Amino acid sequence: MAAAVAASPAARPQPEVAPRRTSSRYKEGTRVLLTSKTRRGANDSYVWIKADVYRTEETSRGTAIRMREVGGRGEKFKVVPRETNTLPHGQPGVHLVWDVSKKAPEGFGDNMIASVMSFMTPRELSAFLPDHPTIRHAALYQQTHIAIDSSSPAERQFWEDTTSEGASRLGKRLVDLTALTIAQPLGDLSWCVDKMCCVIEGHAEGRRKARKEAGPDQMDDGSLEIIKFTTAISTRSSTDGRRPSAPPPPTLDDLEVGDDDDNEEEEEEDGLTPTPTTLHALKTVTGADGPHGVIADREWVMPALATVQQEGWSARQLGGFIKSSKSLQHVGGSLSGNGWAGVIEHVPEAAAGRPGPLSQLRSIGTIDHLSSRSNKGVDRLRAALVSRGCRKSLESLAVRIPSIHDHSSITALEPVDCLIDECCVSPDVPINVTTDPGFGGVSPSVLYADYFDRSPSRPSPFIKRVVQDAARDTREVIYFIDHHDLTHPVDSPSQSAIEVAQSLDFTSVQHVAVRNDRSFTPPHGTPAPTPAIIQHLPPFPKVIQLFVGSALGGPAGRLFASRMPSTMVCVKFHADVDAGDRRSVLEGLGRGRKVHTVWLGGDSREDGVNLTRRPFDGWASADFPSIKTINLPIEVPSSWPPDAAAQVIHDGVTSLINGVRGLARFHVHLRERNWAPLPMGSRLRNALEQLFRSSMTIGRFTIDRADQQWGIALTGSRRS
Repeated sequence: MAAAVAASPAARPQPEVAPRRTSSRYKEGTRVLLTSKTRRGANDSYVWIKADVYRTEETSRGTAIRMREVGGRGEKFKVVPRETNTLPHGQPGVHLVWDVSKKAPEGFGDNMIASVMSFMTPRELSAFLPDHPTIRHAALYQQTHIAIDSSSPAERQFWEDTTSEGASRLGKRLVDLTALTIAQPLGDLSWCVDKMCCVIEGHAEGRRKARKEAGPDQMDDGSLEIIKFTTAISTRSSTDGRRPSAPPPPTLDDLEVGDDDDNEEEEEEDGLTPTPTTLHALKTVTGADGPHGVIADREWVMPALATVQQEGWSARQLGGFIKSSKSLQHVGGSLSGNGWAGVIEHVPEAAAGRPGPLSQLRSIGTIDHLSSRSNKGVDRLRAALVSRGCRKSLESLAVRIPSIHDHSSITALEPVDCLIDECCVSPDVPINVTTDPGFGGVSPSVLYADYFDRSPSRPSPFIKRVVQDAARDTREVIYFIDHHDLTHPVDSPSQSAIEVAQSLDFTSVQHVAVRNDRSFTPPHGTPAPTPAIIQHLPPFPKVIQLFVGSALGGPAGRLFASRMPSTMVCVKFHADVDAGDRRSVLEGLGRGRKVHTVWLGGDSREDGVNLTRRPFDGWASADFPSIKTINLPIEVPSSWPPDAAAQVIHDGVTSLINGVRGLARFHVHLRERNWAPLPMGSRLRNALEQLFRSSMTIGRFTIDRADQQWGIALTGSRRS
């Protein structure tokens, strides 16, 4: 047998080791065999060396593969593969041509040929060497990386035609395997997972036998370190009824039948239960998805397992997969506190006086903790981690939490805070916090949580950061009034609450409001709370609207008003806010601010203020901001005498014109209660027509009256 590469020590072989189309196989970390660029040794000749691929890049000639020598002189290589030859059966392959009719050059025997061929895939070896099992098997013995690949029709057909038994026999040959990649079709994540498992289990058995023959001093227990799941741009499925036009290469099952060294009967240990597969060196599993969780059912023993990156496995699957590890550092995924506790509880607890199997754990995936109802789950997780040796070892944490709605939101954070305190290296470890988008705003009432009363001097970094992040990202701040404000001293917040309040950043906030909590209906006569924490908040530089939406919101609204910017678009008051509280809030804004529109009414612009609540009172004050426009939707009680109601409205309009600084326009919308249309020709309409003649003037304002189906609109505009 002779090779197309030169055998003379004086001639330097060209390091063309890969075809253009196989660039996808030569990924970072792949190990190959090629010739040195410099002469070496006593014979001053080029020698065969091992190298690792450290980068690939596209060029005009093809995909360039950059490699670095392993050990030795550390030479670097750049190879641009030539166009490939066509193999028998029409299969493209590597650019190496072997003449099997000639004898190999001196010193270039089967072992060297096997080394040269060891970078081929199992399918390519099957195509090249169907009649040379010795070389084929020797090449497999030297392979360190294998890819079960669906990206080409030939590779996909080869693996789909391979039986589980054939995959297991292949694995037995791969005694030096260090990495296995399975590239599956995007829509079929179960593709060939069973074949992959058979290759891995065959490898473990082959490695065990090879070590037994070589001696424990000559070979480590295991070699497989990495299992990687990935997806490929899928080619036409071999199961769609259209097969490749050329005959496929022999399958593993075809080749193994009749091989001399495979005819030995397997060793049988009669009467003994088969032991689980042990993967002594496996450290990393990445890219795993839900359908891959079936590998947990194989019950592999993996004492060196350090990293598992997965999504979609159940707690039972993930816990069963990691339970044998004594080296676990990182495990990915997203589960509830109870789910993660279920995972960790599969791992044995630490023996007395021992560090425990999770003493090296550095991170776990995301903890989904979306309400205080799951607090017990997080407490259970913390206990499970600590009892298995995870004490002050986590270097990071990821948690998904509920929105910062009110003081009760902090209750859901406290179990996470305790977990950080006991299981993380320090309270300042990086924490990836994701907030559930169920509620879009932030309430300063969180700072009245019982937690801050129990931590009067300094809040934990985690809770402080959660509140800070929520404030920085929100566009709306709402103070929710509930029973807590009536039973707690909200006028004297704790020092830790003040520290957090002063550290907040509200530069993204555009809307500020005071509302009653949905579960709170204040009894008549309830005193309005004064939440003093608001005065410790920083200014709101970009707010465009302040809304006081509670009858008890006057004091809170006034405190917010002092934090507003110099110019605002709108200040809005609910119909239940009385004239005194409205006046207090506007005076809180102060004379130096400008407001485009002040609106009285409910949450909707169509909600009116009952005339009995004196909507025209309290508008004259030297301490008010400059107000350009006032909107007054007014409900006229049907019980009021029409003439009296019309006179109150006329006097009120006059007071607006004479008392509001900066007023340029006003709108008074008159309706009967519940927005029922005013009866056409009613006495009230007639009375209003008498007092507000069309285009009449009061002071510098021209007033227009418009009769509409729903009522009467009075619009006043200041003449320039």
